[in-house]
Amino acid sequence: MSEVMDKTRRNPWYILGTEFSTRMSIDDALEAVNGDDEVQPATLYTIESMTPITVDQIEGVFIPAYDLEEVQGSIGIKSDIYGTMSTAGPNYEIMQRREALEIAYEISGLCGDEAMVKSIGHLGPRAQKFFAYIELPTLIIDPGGICDEILRGLYVATSFDGSMSTTIGASDLRIACTNMLAMALRKLDRPIRVHHKVNAEARIRQAAEVLGYAGAVEQAKMRKAEEMLKVDGSKALRVVLDEFYPVDDPDLPSSTLAKRTTARGNIRHLYEDEHGTAGAQVGKNGYGVYQAFTEYMDWYKPVRVSKSEGVTEHTRRAANAVMPGVVVNAKMRASDVISALAA
Repeated sequence: MSEVMDKTRRNPWYILGTEFSTRMSIDDALEAVNGDDEVQPATLYTIESMTPITVDQIEGVFIPAYDLEEVQGSIGIKSDIYGTMSTAGPNYEIMQRREALEIAYEISGLCGDEAMVKSIGHLGPRAQKFFAYIELPTLIIDPGGICDEILRGLYVATSFDGSMSTTIGASDLRIACTNMLAMALRKLDRPIRVHHKVNAEARIRQAAEVLGYAGAVEQAKMRKAEEMLKVDGSKALRVVLDEFYPVDDPDLPSSTLAKRTTARGNIRHLYEDEHGTAGAQVGKNGYGVYQAFTEYMDWYKPVRVSKSEGVTEHTRRAANAVMPGVVVNAKMRASDVISALAA
């Protein structure tokens, strides 16, 4: 089985951003990561002619001035720290980093003058994507039985290049093995998304309507875990392996068969290992299979990293573990497949 990239296994949000060990205000946290910028729309221009209309000499340097024409139907998105980050349509609404963080904090249900911000970060060469992670009180799954500790969190993410909507969602971590949980919770499994075509006031109003979000997710997650605990582990393991890594197709290319066989073996090992953090800790049941699958997806599943992206394999794993996408969707599907066996 392949080695884990970082054996200390930190919370993926801490890998992606800057971790804060003490409570601090939103303003102080943003300032600490150069996130206290102001992002505003900017007028775009095209050069009508490459022939300068004037050439001024400033401190011995010749500065040409060209004939410019304003671009219609598009604007620039410009930060006073990072410069121009993208272009967008004229109706593109910008949500400032501070505004996104304030709404997430409001939804968390916490109170007080200082936010429980645990990690903040940017992605992209000009910080075009922004995220923050807020830690919530710990959740105990099956208090009278396995007593599995879940570190609950709420994340907020937005972009300044149109690559993603402003997104607020639950992001929980199993403390025993630092696996990011993602369960299918019907309407609650998808994060709250607000498109950049909606004005700021509407965003805040929408946030206020879902102030019970964090509590509702907690209750739904406990019910889901309890369903999986009732499922026979051997049956759940067989169903999950066949669902995600089927090998019974006689026409399967040999390279694909080898990859799937390796994945099946790794997941089985994580579940059956008597010293592991999955089945060994929570029992040979569907919940143990779910934990083994999640551990594989977060820490062992092969990932591809392009040198041009400027990210490490470890950073890519962290992003896959928490950001909406293929890995998160697979973990939710696995929880659904397993809990369905309890019916």
